[in-house]
Amino acid sequence: MVQSPVNKTPVVELKSPPHTSLAAHYRQSVWQIYVPLGVTMVVILALLAGVIITAASPDTTTLSRWADTSFIFLSAPVIVGCFFILVFAFALVYLLARLLRLVPSYTLLAQAYAVYAYSLVRQWCDQIASPVISLRGYLAGFQAALAKAQKGI
Repeated sequence: MVQSPVNKTPVVELKSPPHTSLAAHYRQSVWQIYVPLGVTMVVILALLAGVIITAASPDTTTLSRWADTSFIFLSAPVIVGCFFILVFAFALVYLLARLLRLVPSYTLLAQAYAVYAYSLVRQWCDQIASPVISLRGYLAGFQAALAKAQKGI
């Protein structure tokens, strides 16, 4: 029995029978996870035992055969991985080649818009700056005239 955390009275826990879907899930997980894992582990252990027994024998040709077989099993995943990388690289090259056929027309259009925006910005900046430049020009001329007049006196 378990005590209630609120008033410390004993609480009776009722255990319900397992649901049918839970039992089916358990059976399914046993057959789909644990049995294949166990079979795989037994096969790997049997192969390891075979390698150890073969390595302990004085015949070197069978040991070389086992070494060649293990090299194939070790290099196969690397070869498969490199094949996928190669396919991915070929796909990228192909897609970039297709993209480069389309890019020049769109880059020309983007360049035309950039030149148009540049000309608009330059025109507006010139219009904004021209009164300031002309005022500074008049002030510089006035200061030069005053400086000349002061030298002449």
